Amino acid sequence: MAEINIGTKILSNTNILSIVERLNIKSLRRPAKKNVLWAYTDGSMSGDQLAYASSAMLISQTGLPKLIVDTKPAGEKTTSSTAEINAVSLAINEAFAQGFDQLIIFHDAEMLDPTYATKKMLENPEHPAYLYFQQLKSLANTMNVTFAKIKGHE
Repeated sequence: MAEINIGTKILSNTNILSIVERLNIKSLRRPAKKNVLWAYTDGSMSGDQLAYASSAMLISQTGLPKLIVDTKPAGEKTTSSTAEINAVSLAINEAFAQGFDQLIIFHDAEMLDPTYATKKMLENPEHPAYLYFQQLKSLANTMNVTFAKIKGHE
């Protein structure tokens, strides 16, 4: 049985499938092609703004879904966008490490899609999203990354 370590909590395959159900993924559809990875990403800040969490549910043509969760203390310049960006970066890093040719990111934050990026985001190294967009740019010849906006919180 595969296990995933999330902080100090270990989740078994059974727990992962129940998380899939709680995330409102109605059916466990899979990509039609072997070299494609789907990633459902999300990020959020804690109520007291002292920490943030990012997650990516990864679904490939075969195998069980993989859930990656990352929590970090919030810094002075941390925003909810930081958590959303980190979630996508988790998915990109995993897709790259596993050798996928295509990554489809399902997200609820429009600013993650480079087609909506402002000039400031793309060109100003001080902007929180700058490194994220540089990471996407560096993958251009390696992996096809597509963004699909889905309905977020109700």
